[in-house]
Amino acid sequence: MNGSYIKKYFRRLIFYFIAVLIAIIICRLCFVDVFTIPSDSMKSKFETGDYVLVNKARYAGLLSGLFKKERFTLQQNSIYVFTINKDIPGFFVKRCIGLPGNEIELHNGEISINGKYWSEPLSVMHYYKIWYNDYTLLNRNIADLKIDKFEHGFRKLDKFIVLALDNNLLKSLKDGIDSIKQLNTNTDSIKRLNIPNIQDNIMDMPKVKIPFKGMRIFSKDSIPAPYYNTIRNYEDSSFTWNGLNFMTGDNRSDYYIFKNNYYFMMGDNRDIAIDSRHYGLIPQKNIVGKYLFSF
Repeated sequence: MNGSYIKKYFRRLIFYFIAVLIAIIICRLCFVDVFTIPSDSMKSKFETGDYVLVNKARYAGLLSGLFKKERFTLQQNSIYVFTINKDIPGFFVKRCIGLPGNEIELHNGEISINGKYWSEPLSVMHYYKIWYNDYTLLNRNIADLKIDKFEHGFRKLDKFIVLALDNNLLKSLKDGIDSIKQLNTNTDSIKRLNIPNIQDNIMDMPKVKIPFKGMRIFSKDSIPAPYYNTIRNYEDSSFTWNGLNFMTGDNRSDYYIFKNNYYFMMGDNRDIAIDSRHYGLIPQKNIVGKYLFSF
């Protein structure tokens, strides 16, 4: 093998490497991208550190402007990657629960949308109080289902255990049980359980209509706190309301028109997830992409 052939071989190899690298960069900038799961908020759907492939072409890709008419197509119950604001940096992965114009309400942890109970996906997880009549049988059933007690916040008390279960596991856990009830942080004493982050769980939220672009609110009405915070965070930081009028800069008005579509995002690991119940609504412009698959 002569020297000129070796030079040609390495030039070709470098060319292919650069071409592949450019193709990957273009693909990630315009079409799909990879993100890591930053927390346990979506467990049992994902584990912390999992990689997810996301379609960003219609949302935040460089070519997203070509899909302008289709940008406002988030699907209820689908999973999206998004950003929040400069005070909470990073990318977040949650399930889209409420769409623009939906009326959403939480009561004892149950979600109501437009007055109807929201049926949760099988991956949604809650903490449960499980009263047992035969602990040996129950413990064997837990082992058979390959439930890691440590990962699922297991606690054993006198007559019941506490365990985090997704809806699929909840249907399968049957042996040695008297009754099962979802743990309610409003009514159950949780201090002795020592479950990290569960004290931040929000079980109740008054009904609120999720704003959409062009939706008008009036200063004479009672303005929900999410509206006030949403406008100041994403539309006009000078916005204030004195109970009589809205002020934006030096302008006074008796109404305000929203400039964006908004969404209500929730983590599947409901009892410990930090989501729209805590940091509020997410504007369309902050959506980075739609989840495709994990690996």
